[in-house]
Amino acid sequence: MKVLKYAAVNARLRGMRSRRLAPQAIRGFLLDPSALRSALTRAGYPERLGDASLPELERGLFEGMARLWEGLVRFTKGDLREFLRALVFRLDLYNVHSVISAIFAGTSPRLLDTGRYGLFRREALEDVRDLSSLGNILKGTFLEREYGEAVRELESERDVLALFAALDRAYFLYLWELGGSLGGEDGAWCRRLLGRYGAVQDTIAFLRLRFVRGLGAREALRYLVGAGRVLPVGPFLESPDELGEASKMLSGSLLGRTIVVSEPSLEEVERALWRTFYSECEEAFRGNPFNIGPLLAQFFLLEREVKGIVAAFEGAALGLPEERTASFVV
Repeated sequence: MKVLKYAAVNARLRGMRSRRLAPQAIRGFLLDPSALRSALTRAGYPERLGDASLPELERGLFEGMARLWEGLVRFTKGDLREFLRALVFRLDLYNVHSVISAIFAGTSPRLLDTGRYGLFRREALEDVRDLSSLGNILKGTFLEREYGEAVRELESERDVLALFAALDRAYFLYLWELGGSLGGEDGAWCRRLLGRYGAVQDTIAFLRLRFVRGLGAREALRYLVGAGRVLPVGPFLESPDELGEASKMLSGSLLGRTIVVSEPSLEEVERALWRTFYSECEEAFRGNPFNIGPLLAQFFLLEREVKGIVAAFEGAALGLPEERTASFVV
């Protein structure tokens, strides 16, 4: 029964993986960005990206990612389809963040079309001009409660970062519960990969808050998505006051793999954390393929691909040396 559940979608997944642009492939195009643009269509991205500006390219890549994912979701059903569709909500969350930023800046948001499996219609979000109107759109969704509470706090504290963190947390915990409810091997894979993903996100956020914004360890906890719910708070509270030592302690405690970088800059630490996570995603393709592990891993790897392509074009636009740009493609 499990084989039948995954047979069709696994065939589509193999086809998708055969066209992917791995980091080494993207780095290989750095001397000729025009060749990379040509490769985008072969990888399944829209043809219009061939001559798009950098902002249009980034938006088009994420929209292309949603379309690629639709090609997998439509070959599933039931609780598996519900979970795979929920992964696309990450792009809806990006749109909600963009709307909030536009409200405070007094500008119009530039939104993604999240496709047939998205949570919100782009047209509905484009008409939002205040937090109250946005709250009406979020009613009945997993974001409603956290958003309402964060907006009430915003009236007294004026802390927009806390609002963004509340929405990120609501989404992460929604995925965590949804994935765990699949049970068995599927639930175990969801908890494994989502737990590592949350650990990387929270570690990076914590290090930025501590060593860039200068917040104390306890103060920084309120901006994390998994700490205190999925992840233990102890490692964060006990982390050293030096970046290199803090990154080693947090990665060892939360990821089970200690991150050591030659030059302990936040930039290098972040790249090392993501490399560790993506290597774990690659492990999901080894062994039994009839579970959700390879599918969830592929979603994260698609996200890595988009970020790597954007980094390559940004580096070229800024005139950065090839080796400098290559370092951003993880």
